[in-house]
Amino acid sequence: MQVDRLSVWLLAAALSFGLASSCSKETPQPAPAAPAQAKAKTKADEPAGKGEAAEGAVLEPSKATVWSYNPTGKRDIFEIPKPREDECQKNPLTCYDLRQLWVDAILFGSGMDVAHVIMPNGKDAMLRVGDEVGLNHGRVKQIREKEIVIEEIYVDPATRDIHIIEKTMRMK
Repeated sequence: MQVDRLSVWLLAAALSFGLASSCSKETPQPAPAAPAQAKAKTKADEPAGKGEAAEGAVLEPSKATVWSYNPTGKRDIFEIPKPREDECQKNPLTCYDLRQLWVDAILFGSGMDVAHVIMPNGKDAMLRVGDEVGLNHGRVKQIREKEIVIEEIYVDPATRDIHIIEKTMRMK
């Protein structure tokens, strides 16, 4: 029984010594390269830094880090991106602030109330209840005798509260 305890003790000591020596901060020096594999070092081979590489150091091709990039499925970063379909082409009324639009005429009294609006670019449009208008994408809620009521939904970014704001555009 004494021999077994002694052999276990020696084995544990050897293992702990091996672990302690493998955790040291010094790295072992690589074996010198064979003369047939040695490569003549030129200034082009030196790193762009302050020349920290040792004079006779040679990188083995198997240990060099190889980096590759696979562009499959990714957009070409050097190609000009295709423009998205402009919102102004879909609905030009959403490109202007409500204060920039001019209410020219209102046809009121029938079941289909219509307002004639002139944009800053000189073009005109007919507004009906439910149409989208303005930079904040408000909806025409009501068309009255001398004004248009537009309802905009505003989300407060701090509290995330939803506010419904009614704005009016008066005929001038």
